[in-house]
Amino acid sequence: MKYLTIILLFYILILPSLSFSGIWEPNPNKIYRLDVTSYDEYKLLESNEKWVLSLVNNLKAQGGKIATHHIFVRTSASFQIGSDEKGIVFVNRSNKNQFITFDRIFLIDFDDSKVSVFGCGGATIHKGPKNNFIVVIDPYGIKLSGIPVSTGGIPPKFNGNVVSWY
Repeated sequence: MKYLTIILLFYILILPSLSFSGIWEPNPNKIYRLDVTSYDEYKLLESNEKWVLSLVNNLKAQGGKIATHHIFVRTSASFQIGSDEKGIVFVNRSNKNQFITFDRIFLIDFDDSKVSVFGCGGATIHKGPKNNFIVVIDPYGIKLSGIPVSTGGIPPKFNGNVVSWY
């Protein structure tokens, strides 16, 4: 039984972190572009706030470690991969210069001029009802980050409220 537990822990905890180490390189044949010059954003309802509080309390009750949580709300901002508009863009309610994109999960931070593939450091993403907002649970209270995006050492290009990368 101990042997099986050790194997499961390796596959669940250690192996995923090994496979995501280093710098992630997106498809060099496609331009990724996020434009947040002008957009509308979802206004959280009181019922949404209660849902977030319930999520956090339930995770804590089940032994989850939560130093802080971030609420990102859905926007009408444009995220493109090549010529196609892709996925949904969410903005951090407490930092309007930080965005998460879905269908591809990128964390874009205009304050730090960084684009990363989100999902390292133990943070988890929980979609709210109807996908109008997401909650990022941070177990350590550190700045949200991910695996830096770089193509051949060329960093993403930030130009005002627009960022693009290959």
